[in-house]
Amino acid sequence: MSVINFRNPNSIFSPDSEYEDYDEQETADDGQSFIDEEIEDSENSRKRRREILRLILHGAMAAGLVAVFAALILFLASQRVYSGAAVSQIAEMTSQDDTDFITLGNNIVYYSKNGASCLNTSGDLVWSITFELQKPLVSRAGEVLAITDYNGSTIYLQNAAGTLGSVNTNMPIRAMSVSESGEVAAVLADTDVTWVYLFDASGNTIAYFKTTMGQSGYPLSVSVSPNGELVCVSHLLVSASGTSTSIAFYNFGDVGQNVAENNVSGFNYDNEIFPFTAFLDSSSCAAVSDSRIVFFTGKEIPQSGVNAMFNDELAGVYTGGGCIGLLFPDTSGSSRYNLQIYNAAGEKISTIPFTMEFTNIQIAGKCVYINNDQELQVYTVEGKQRYQGTFEEDVREVVPRADGAGKMYLVTEDGIDQMSLH
Repeated sequence: MSVINFRNPNSIFSPDSEYEDYDEQETADDGQSFIDEEIEDSENSRKRRREILRLILHGAMAAGLVAVFAALILFLASQRVYSGAAVSQIAEMTSQDDTDFITLGNNIVYYSKNGASCLNTSGDLVWSITFELQKPLVSRAGEVLAITDYNGSTIYLQNAAGTLGSVNTNMPIRAMSVSESGEVAAVLADTDVTWVYLFDASGNTIAYFKTTMGQSGYPLSVSVSPNGELVCVSHLLVSASGTSTSIAFYNFGDVGQNVAENNVSGFNYDNEIFPFTAFLDSSSCAAVSDSRIVFFTGKEIPQSGVNAMFNDELAGVYTGGGCIGLLFPDTSGSSRYNLQIYNAAGEKISTIPFTMEFTNIQIAGKCVYINNDQELQVYTVEGKQRYQGTFEEDVREVVPRADGAGKMYLVTEDGIDQMSLH
């Protein structure tokens, strides 16, 4: 902790020490001595310094009180338990089976094979785009959304306000991941090789490299860090001795410029397949196989960190809010499922047991949402239950908003509702 020492304003100027060399007989034209003028000036200066010091101290105290008050509000809000909910419709629409929903900030986006539209909290249309997709692939980071088609060649980039740009490739797209700043990493299929490209939001190529089954393997998963500098690729390797996985990290910032193909680190896992990778923040990435979760740490050159092994059958993987959740059946019989929550450092911060059959699990902000068409449960990532309740009508999807656990969208057969917990 740094300590700032202020000088005593009463000792900044001392007439006896500062001006003892002055000639007491020397006077100005008006008859006052220079010493008297200097003393008067020093007293005025001392008063100004006292006033400035007083203002600084008052400002610091006010800023400290504001910070403490804000932290207290956030803490109390994070601990609040809700007992009821208010629901109001913001938009009428007939929900089709092939329509999916996602939030961008506090806005809600619904998309299908034919296009995507974004509504604000009042139900007003913010933007709408049309396209023709067979098998939509979607990636979201922060308030940036990327939509493309499996085996397609165009990636559409949107944010909460409108269109950022688009990316056109000359090869079929097999997988992609978007960053919070709009960079897109895409796996592109070629005749004999597979390419991994990194594009900016305007569609310009930042970098690319190729992979082959015989050397590096086939890319199972690609993910890009929030700042767009790191790309993680999980490669499947098949040989006469069996299958294995190589997880490679590519740095497209300054550090990676002096490394062949920007490959700054890599890790091999025999007899394991890692089909899932995800960045939890700019310096932490997680990879999941059927027997472990591995956390890699490092903003420039990721290194292998915590390895958490498991024996139970993995039923699902969920990410959000800088956390990752692993879902397992509860073999003890006390509940039906156990959701284990890990933070970006690889620490298991909670295990959430629950018995309800679910249609969706989401981690948003610092909360976990578990729902089916009749019921909703909300927990903190630390495992504290904040809400449990039922819906008045069947709900197809629960879409958490960015501004806290108390607000979310409900997608019903008749439209989109806003739900506020209280």
